[in-house]
Order: sequence, then structure tokens, then C-alpha cells
Amino acid sequence: MTYLPRHIDTLIPGQLKAMGALLIRGPKGCGKTETGRRFAGSEIVIDDSVAVKNAMISDPRVLLSGAVPRLIDEWQNRTELWNTVRHEVDRRKAKGQFILTGSANPPDDVNLHSGQNRFGIITMRTMTWAEMGHSTKDVCFADLFDGGEPASPLIAPDLARLAERLVIGGWPGNLGLDETHAILANDNACELLCEVDINRVDGTRRDPLKVRQLLRSLARNVSTEAAQATIRSDVWGERADLAPDTVADYLNALERLMMVENLTAWSTHIRSKARLRSTPKRHLADPGLACAALGLSSDKLLADLE
Repeated sequence: MTYLPRHIDTLIPGQLKAMGALLIRGPKGCGKTETGRRFAGSEIVIDDSVAVKNAMISDPRVLLSGAVPRLIDEWQNRTELWNTVRHEVDRRKAKGQFILTGSANPPDDVNLHSGQNRFGIITMRTMTWAEMGHSTKDVCFADLFDGGEPASPLIAPDLARLAERLVIGGWPGNLGLDETHAILANDNACELLCEVDINRVDGTRRDPLKVRQLLRSLARNVSTEAAQATIRSDVWGERADLAPDTVADYLNALERLMMVENLTAWSTHIRSKARLRSTPKRHLADPGLACAALGLSSDKLLADLE
């Protein structure tokens, strides 16, 4: 499949010139590895293979040997590598040595140095409509924030096409798929998230049915300030025997997988009360994931535009 340029392609060269290592983070399947490969001189996948296990025991620096920038894919599977990379950057005293990609944040109790002055960080998300070729790109948010005037020809909205694009979503793996097969792919991804990924993130077993119900609640309340109490009621009803922090644990696991992203309050005015809002607006990683969680097709979306 032909590689379609991503927005972060323009950001990576500057980071590699400024820092010894670069971390590209984002949800599983958003395209981190493929993008990293376009800038890497060599690569290694950190998995549970015997070779990786032996290297971690004998000399982790062996895994860092190769043409630079050295791509270290799924580094969080061996969190000790973070500090190994940091020390190697200090030893080499050179920029652009490593590119780390990861689809999960490590546990809070893992002893990681901040990486200040060694690591640059770029967050990658699923593909925008501009990246997929579905946008005219006539209006740019960066230009608007710089004081530019928005200018675009009139475009008649094609609701059927918009609904279809929402259901298909922005996963690179869905490029070229029609709606029927994209729905199948998104359903499978949702199922794996509920059955496998959320348990592997920290080794804690969670009820797949409850995870699925949680995703449905998040999809139904997407981009709203839904409180944890609201989500808890959606998922678990009024069960009094459930620990109050259980929903927080499930949400935290999804956030660590970067499948849920919280948008905190902001304001252009220093004294605005909007900054005091305590509940974030919750977003799922991709509209296709939200549609899969709710079992939606484009026809169902068009039948209920609200």
C-alpha cells in the first residue's frame, strides 16, 4: 500500500535535529511504526522473543546497536529500555539517535527518568480527512490562530458521504476498504481491545463485557463532560456493591492505551471560569471506534442525525 504523508512527517526532522531521541506515541494502529520507518536507519521490535529476553538480561545496549536513527518499536514492552536509551544518548553525545514508538503508556510506578533534554515527544492520532485525501485543505487551523481569514469555496454537504467516512474512521488499515469491510475491521479491533489489550496494559484482568459497555457509554457521551458517575451508571447501573474507583480504573487503562483522550478546559482569558471546570471532555481515539462500539452504520447515523 502506498504511504500517505502524515502531518507529523513535517515535525519529526526538527525533533531529531534537536534531541538525542524521539518518542512517537499514539493508539495502536494509528501508523506510528510505518511513519517512524521513513526516518529510521534501522529498527527492532521489542517483543517477548528469546533474543530480546536474552539481550535484556545480558546487555540491553545490544538492542540499541544499528544505523541511526534506530527505531525501537513497542518499547513499553520493556520499560527498562527508556533509561538505557537515555544513558546511551548521554554517552554518544549526538542528536537523532533513536526513535521510540509505543501504543501504551507505562505504569505510573515504573521508575523512568523524565528524559528532559534527551527525548522529544510527538503524539500521533488516526488519520485526518486531509491526510486521507477527503478534504480540500482550504482552511487551516494554524493559519486561523495566526490571524488569517478563513476562505473556502462553497461546498454542498454530502451527508451520506460524511456519515460513511465517520463509520469507516481514520485507521490507516482501513484505507481502501468499503463501509461493510471497515465496519468488520473496526468491530474486530473493538473486540480485541475489550478482550486482550486492556488486560495486557498492566496485567490486570477486566471484564470484557464491562469494557464493551464502557466504550458504548463513552461513544454515546463523546465530546461531553460526562462525569464518572454518569458513566458508572451507564455501565454498572445502580449496583451498590461495586467499588467507586472501579470505573476510574477502567478509564485509566483506556487512557494508557491512548484509546481515550481527555480534552481539558482552556480559555483565552486568564480569569475565565472555564479553567475551573473539573470534568474533562472525553474523546475516543477515532470516530470509527465510537461507531463500532454503538453498532452504527452510515444508514443508522443518517436515520438519527442528532
